[in-house]
Amino acid sequence: MRVGCPHCHAAYNIDDRRIPATGLNVRCPKCRETFPVRPADPAGQGAPVPLPTGTGQASGAVPLAPPSSASEGRPGAAPGVPLPPPAAPASGGVPLPAPRAAPAVAPDLVTSAGIPLPPPIPAGNASTDPFAAPPGADPFGMDVPDATADAVEAAPEGEALGFGEVDLGGGAPAARAAPSLDDTDPFAPAPGATSWPPSSAAPAAQPFAAASGADPFAKPEDPASAPRREPPAAGEPLETLYGEGAEAPPADEVRYQVRLRSGKIVGPLGVPQVMGLRVRGELTGDEEVCREGEDDWSPMSEVDALAGAAAAPARQGGRVAKLGRGAGRPRASGVAVAGAALAIVLAVGVGAGFTPHGYFFTAALRGKDGARTAALVAQARAALAKGDYPSERTALDLAARAVAADPDARDAAALHAMVVAALELRHGAPPAALEQARRAADRLAGGDAPDAPALAARLALSVAGGGGATAPQEAALERSGGAAARDPEVVALLARAALLRGDAAAAAARFEALAALEPQGARALHGKALAALARGDAPAAKAAFEAALARDGGHLPSRLGLATLSQAAGDPAGTERHLAPLLAKDAEAKLAPGERARALALRAELLARSAAGAAEAVRTWEAATAIDPRATEIRVALARHRLAHGDAGGAVAATEPVAASAAKDAALAAVRVRALAGAGRALDALSLADVALASAPADANLSLAKAAALAGAGRIEDAAELYRAVAARSPEAWEPRLALGRIALTRRQLDAAAVELEAAVERAPRVAAVHVGVGDLRLAQGNAAGAEAAFRQALAVEPESAAAETGLARIALARGDAAAARARLDRALALDPRDAEGHVAFGTLLWSAGDLAGAEKSLQTAVELQPRNATALMRLGAVKLERGDVDGAVQRLTAAAGEAPQLAEAQQWLGRALLARGETPSAVAKLRRAVELDGSNVDHHLHLGAALERANALDEALAAYRAAAKADPRRADAHERLALLFAANGRCDAAIPAYEKAVAAAPRLARLQIALGDCQLRVGKAEDAAKVFRAVLRADAKAVPVLYRLGRALHESEGERAALPWYERAAREDKGNPMPHYYLGYLYKERGERRRAVEAFKAFLALRPDADERKDIEGEIEDLGGAL
Repeated sequence: MRVGCPHCHAAYNIDDRRIPATGLNVRCPKCRETFPVRPADPAGQGAPVPLPTGTGQASGAVPLAPPSSASEGRPGAAPGVPLPPPAAPASGGVPLPAPRAAPAVAPDLVTSAGIPLPPPIPAGNASTDPFAAPPGADPFGMDVPDATADAVEAAPEGEALGFGEVDLGGGAPAARAAPSLDDTDPFAPAPGATSWPPSSAAPAAQPFAAASGADPFAKPEDPASAPRREPPAAGEPLETLYGEGAEAPPADEVRYQVRLRSGKIVGPLGVPQVMGLRVRGELTGDEEVCREGEDDWSPMSEVDALAGAAAAPARQGGRVAKLGRGAGRPRASGVAVAGAALAIVLAVGVGAGFTPHGYFFTAALRGKDGARTAALVAQARAALAKGDYPSERTALDLAARAVAADPDARDAAALHAMVVAALELRHGAPPAALEQARRAADRLAGGDAPDAPALAARLALSVAGGGGATAPQEAALERSGGAAARDPEVVALLARAALLRGDAAAAAARFEALAALEPQGARALHGKALAALARGDAPAAKAAFEAALARDGGHLPSRLGLATLSQAAGDPAGTERHLAPLLAKDAEAKLAPGERARALALRAELLARSAAGAAEAVRTWEAATAIDPRATEIRVALARHRLAHGDAGGAVAATEPVAASAAKDAALAAVRVRALAGAGRALDALSLADVALASAPADANLSLAKAAALAGAGRIEDAAELYRAVAARSPEAWEPRLALGRIALTRRQLDAAAVELEAAVERAPRVAAVHVGVGDLRLAQGNAAGAEAAFRQALAVEPESAAAETGLARIALARGDAAAARARLDRALALDPRDAEGHVAFGTLLWSAGDLAGAEKSLQTAVELQPRNATALMRLGAVKLERGDVDGAVQRLTAAAGEAPQLAEAQQWLGRALLARGETPSAVAKLRRAVELDGSNVDHHLHLGAALERANALDEALAAYRAAAKADPRRADAHERLALLFAANGRCDAAIPAYEKAVAAAPRLARLQIALGDCQLRVGKAEDAAKVFRAVLRADAKAVPVLYRLGRALHESEGERAALPWYERAAREDKGNPMPHYYLGYLYKERGERRRAVEAFKAFLALRPDADERKDIEGEIEDLGGAL
């Protein structure tokens, strides 16, 4: 249907199907005014719509019929205003009520709002209807405003907007309609509920409803010729219903939440919606607002976008207060009566404030019970005085009931906040209670000058949040009045706040004051013990805890304190004794989550003292963190345990849930930095260390952790510099001394390492790690006895030191005692299966025993545990090289050389692997680097000489061998390689002295004597050679290779007769050697033994078919009459 705005005369199309039977109000998008629309009469849908005749039309004029539908959309056509047709002719322009008979109407369309309609106006005439419009007025109370009028009368209250306002969309989308604040009424029907009266019932008679028949004043028209009503065409203005058809707000619209004076929050609402609520009088303009998604509340008048809404005029009596012509002023008599009534109400209400009923009887109206509230508060205070978790939970329940009984009781609200703070220190405050305490503190602080309850509630929240810079709050609370100083809960709160901010003296003084107020309780004594612990006075803390238990034997927090002191004093038996009642089944409900978790953590530390309990200790720590996920110190202990056992990844996982707080927690940051560095995340470790050091620049443990991360990242010099800085700031610290000693040891700076390690032993004689470091130093110095003494001292300090067992295994292995070495390594790996050094030593043992497969497996395990362990990488690469995996060897050895560039052994093995892969120049370079790093090592020179021989640099190779012989004259292989080089190049005269030195260094090595005899024989010293060969046979009668050589020496020195028996023996015993057969053939020929000579020649050719002498030998056989 087509309707027109009676205010601005704009015409719009509305789909009939969207208008319920009872009608609805619509809003014009042009002038933003509202007017009602009723559904068309089904029986007269073809009837013309009456149009207004202009503002000057006489009130009693009869509306004329509109032109035909063809002219509705032409330019200049006057927009129609939908005036309801009267049910019967009226005189004087006064609308008559509708007949009582129910008219025929279109079927109801159920609206989404579901809001019931107001009751119908009873039928009557203008004289009896008090709400009837005056003569000449618009029957809907919505006269078209006169632009020249000064003011118009305000619309009657009865015409308030109902349900389902319609916004007739124009060219731009209309803003969302402001929802009525009445929608938040808890007694309003739920969405989708049936409204009352039900919409299916016949609508009540309306005074302005049209009769079921045709308009008697309308021009008769043939129904067949009536224009057919079509639905709105595309392109016509769209309609938008508030409710089911409401449009979504624009995506970029800024919306606000509004806090009403009752405390209720509505919204979010757009600016037009807030303006609508303000204009309708549902908002006063004094409310607070905040943007959607924020929590920054401000008065509406201070928000630029809503300042206009705050200043807009509100409706009077629920409608817009329009100043119009004829608006009368209040009568003087009415003002006087209203003023008198107001004075009486004020007097009575204020007077009631001096009674238990409260101002204006609010206490009575709200059902407050002051006596009950006071009793509950007293009971809560009595429970709090016990100072344990069950009593504080009881106090919390009592305080919450007191606040519920009297929400305005400030003492009850403050006590509730203090109970919440006490529980939160034990990690036992419910989140809902915390939130309630925050709201109460905000409410109590609403006055101009905060009183003691407000200050106490605010300080309690600060304590619950972890304390900190609370000294100003404490001072303000102490100055608030004498009652606060005599309130045990306030004194206890002040003491806890001082303890949290590290002021042990102030905390002790306040707990003394609490003891004076509570002479029989254990709470003050427990607090005095905590203050003593804060100032480092363990004996005083122990005495105070024991005194608390003497007063209250079931005070479990003091029992937990004694267990903690026993653990710190190294008294495991005492710790077990105090933990027993804490870990009992019936104690679970008596301990707060934080206390239960601490007890389990102490139990885990006891288990971790032995290797057998390490796994159970980890499970106990994990159970503690499950009970109290916020217990950072427990996660730190678990991470340290895992780091000590080489599980850096597990340490990272243990600290991951609290990683966000690491930047502000130095202890957590220190262990997490070490864990990240050990897990190969050096950049993350250094980043966290820098952030944490910005907050705690003087923390030594954090600096040490950063230095360890630097070392893990390969920045050894930076790490050493930081270690030296920490040692200078903390002269008594042993950790930087041990680290500096280790760095010097890696660099082979043994003198510097000795200075640092001895200093570490002086500062920490009861730490096994420093004695293990001294043992490693003694091994590097070649002092096996000193190393063994240091490792045994480490075991005396810590009987289950896996590192000390590994060190003793290395000593046994160097001595050649493989059985003792294996026994030590088995024990070390049983103590700590993740001990990388133990796996390295075990792999080395297997390597020396020839078990290359087992050695590779053990060394691979060590590399997996510590991917940057240079020794493990180097030996794994060496084993792979010996197993023929040249590429794998080069990869591991390159990594080892990168991790420890100063490790000469890694450079040597890498050079050998490159030489095996055919990369001779690179191999020579690496081997030269090994010689530069450790010129005293014979192996480096020997392998360099071999690489130089491969490069055909014989003079340099000769120099390398001579340097090896000079480095250790007792090494036979150095002289042997020198002799071999001479002999290979035809210089047996020079090889003989080198062989003689080699034989002197290793007289039992037959290989060297045989080589010496060969050289002597080649230079014509057959007699000397024969002596050498006879000496070899005397030492080893089974030295078969010597038989032929001795025969040759005797052949040269004594003749054929002396040589023949040795040739024959060599032919029998050294069956793979063709040379005895060669000489026997000629000797038999000379002796005339033709058959034996032929057999010998044939045996020679069989063993050496490709001999150069083959033609000659075949000729000899033919001459001797033998067949080939």
